[in-house]
Amino acid sequence: MMRTGRAGVLLVPLEGPRVPGRGLRRRTGRRFGSSDFWDPFWDLGDALKPHFASVARRTHVTRAHLRILALIDERGPLTGAQISRLFEVSPAAISLHIEDAVSAGLVERRPSREDRRRVLVVPTAKGRATLREFDRFRRDLGRRFRRSVSAEDWATMVRVLTTISREARRLAPGEASHDPVRTGRRRSRARSSRVPGSD
Repeated sequence: MMRTGRAGVLLVPLEGPRVPGRGLRRRTGRRFGSSDFWDPFWDLGDALKPHFASVARRTHVTRAHLRILALIDERGPLTGAQISRLFEVSPAAISLHIEDAVSAGLVERRPSREDRRRVLVVPTAKGRATLREFDRFRRDLGRRFRRSVSAEDWATMVRVLTTISREARRLAPGEASHDPVRTGRRRSRARSSRVPGSD
């Protein structure tokens, strides 16, 4: 799965077998094991879905639109094939989503300056405005969450999640740890945007 960030937040998590209603409650009073962290991740994902659905309705975009917009904003212009590989979706399926986003005026296709045979997907002014609205939503929601957690616990959470994300990337199989579209621009942006409560 892709790392976090605006695009990562919108990804549907890979889920293994899960029994509905059997989350952290069944582990109360027990020592947590190495696999216990999956439940809060899944529960958080489920709890966040209505929030992201609300901003999608407000901005008149789909979840797929936001995923594509966030990805190309973070990584720069990408081809349909690159977007397909990163989201682990078939090229045919991602092509339909891109075409839909083009029709909505959120992205456009442009020939690459380096190779005119390659067609890149780039955000439009409307697409960038949609992302700004989404960022405002994330900041506001993050501030509301932040008020419910102590400063010490919040700092610990950020450190733990950062460590887990780093370890997940290190242990990723195959070429996943050598992403061909990972750029210095994206890494520097990710470092500069890590503000507690804003993600």
